[in-house]
Amino acid sequence: MNTVTRSNILKQSAFLLSLVGFTLLLSACGGGDDKKNTSSNSSSSSTHSFIPTPITPALTKVWPEVEVSASGNKTLKFEWLETSVPVGTTYYKLFKKAKSNSNYEQVGNNFTGPTISDAISVHLTDWVYSLYKVQACGDSMPCVDSSPIETNSAMLSAITYIKASNAGADDWFGWSVAISGDGKTLAIGAPAEKSKATGVNGDGKNDDSPNSGAVYVFIKNELGNWQEQAYLKASNTEQPSSEPNLTQQPNDRFGYQIALSADGNTLAVGAILEDSPSTGINCREDDIGYSTVSFASNSSSVAIIKNIAGNFGAVYVFKRTENLWSQNAYLKAGNFVIDNQFGSALTISGDGKTLAVGTPNEPSNAVGIVMRSSSASSIECFNPNASAFSSTNSSQTSSASSTNLIISSAASSAPAGGTGSGAVYIFRDTDSVWTQEAFVKAADADAYDFFGGSISLSQ
Repeated sequence: MNTVTRSNILKQSAFLLSLVGFTLLLSACGGGDDKKNTSSNSSSSSTHSFIPTPITPALTKVWPEVEVSASGNKTLKFEWLETSVPVGTTYYKLFKKAKSNSNYEQVGNNFTGPTISDAISVHLTDWVYSLYKVQACGDSMPCVDSSPIETNSAMLSAITYIKASNAGADDWFGWSVAISGDGKTLAIGAPAEKSKATGVNGDGKNDDSPNSGAVYVFIKNELGNWQEQAYLKASNTEQPSSEPNLTQQPNDRFGYQIALSADGNTLAVGAILEDSPSTGINCREDDIGYSTVSFASNSSSVAIIKNIAGNFGAVYVFKRTENLWSQNAYLKAGNFVIDNQFGSALTISGDGKTLAVGTPNEPSNAVGIVMRSSSASSIECFNPNASAFSSTNSSQTSSASSTNLIISSAASSAPAGGTGSGAVYIFRDTDSVWTQEAFVKAADADAYDFFGGSISLSQ
């Protein structure tokens, strides 16, 4: 093994050890008890300055040495003492060697002054072997190179470290992540977050609704740093109950899956264990359920239980207008299936107008694609209740009474589909009004295929 190879391996090993130490420190910072902090949810900055142990020694900034440091998010800053540069210097050039076997290439245009910054693409940069250099130039003198500038330790500090504004133990912040096409809006799900807040920017400083979940929206400001813009909760977050005869089972997991449009203005959030038994769009959001149902011709027998663990699932659509977020839609599956976990997979088109919702637990015996006629109205709201099961109920609409009800998660003995065969629901947004456009099953649907476990849409 030659000396150069050995030196490179040692250098790379030291850098990787620094990365490991950085990761461990982040893990340690995430601990603590469940008590929420008292910072503002809507406007606080959640970036964190972290200074790792340098891999390369600090430089004096006396030419030809150039000091490098992190300046904001994914930006490197180069500085030197102008009083130490060669006499006759009137301008400078910055060069970058992106890989060990590549050539130096100029970054940007010529510039004056003893400082310059360069925005880096972390995932496209060779952190260990990339090098920079500055050239001092003048009209009556040849350009003079600085010493090669190693940037690996500074790149560690260029990584943005983001925490929730109301961080608590076991919130699972970062379970799901989505970023806009322009890279300026970031949504992060915490499906085990515990506050009882509802809607946008509510009071998250409590742990009264375990595992209800939350989503945090961050934006990149004009300085290139990230700050929290919104704290999102479901509109029907399960609340603590003071009635001893009612059973509370909070565990909606809002934020389990999220999807963001290319411009960052439309956000879909899945809550796979949400318990409202309604079907359709923007229907009842309460968790009333029924343990027994008698379909006798002249009567119905219903025992009411509050907050049953139906795990039907729901998807919430939020929209941003002039930096303000609001809930735009509450979407439910078009069929009533216990433990359906609607929203287990999500994807949204680049324009935010088409949303696909994967439900791999869906157990119906259908196959293929069921399209809704463009002239048909949206699936009507349906919520199973005492009057809905009564044969004498005159207010029940024909479309709701013909809704494909599957009261148990067990499928029938039909030859196709069945338990865990899975399905995908397609929704369309027309002028901020959502409708279900299609219900998609595999052409050869079979039990436990889990169709819809992962989905994607064109941009």
